[in-house]
Amino acid sequence: MKSIVLFGFLSLLCSFPLQEGEQQKKIAYQRLTLAEMEKLRGSWELKVDSKTGWKGAVYLYVILGAAGGEREGFGALVYDVDLAKGKEILRIRNVLLRTIAGVKQGHMMAMVTTTGRQRAPFEVKPSPELIAPFTVGGNKLTLDFSRSFQHFLPAEVTMLQLDWTKLEWTRSNRKRVDK
Repeated sequence: MKSIVLFGFLSLLCSFPLQEGEQQKKIAYQRLTLAEMEKLRGSWELKVDSKTGWKGAVYLYVILGAAGGEREGFGALVYDVDLAKGKEILRIRNVLLRTIAGVKQGHMMAMVTTTGRQRAPFEVKPSPELIAPFTVGGNKLTLDFSRSFQHFLPAEVTMLQLDWTKLEWTRSNRKRVDK
């Protein structure tokens, strides 16, 4: 009888780390507040010197919904592209690519988009192909588009052979020009 009780007790103790690990895998995404997303707001510059010969810059403008409005907690990504490869020039202006929301899972913060051209507010469903983890430190924004670049970047930019896992953007004073 003592051995059965001891075995049961040991089984119970051994199951705790497994259950804890299972819980860690199931940490739900939480929506970022407007205050947490605020550090993304503004214009950002990505200097490009690609393996395919393209040089120049891609500009990202992060626009956030107003506090108290129906779009609070959502935003939009707008791009300008100025690239050259020899005499070939790629210039794109004011491309509204996607609406975004912010989420966090543990310490990881990320932008989430949709599969279509849905306007905010939209149902936030984080999945690997719709999520872009980010960090902001000082004047640097690091984005991981490794699984999602085709959903977050203009098609012309996706052709560049860049390290999609660590795109480092620098805060810019560049102003967005409406069409």
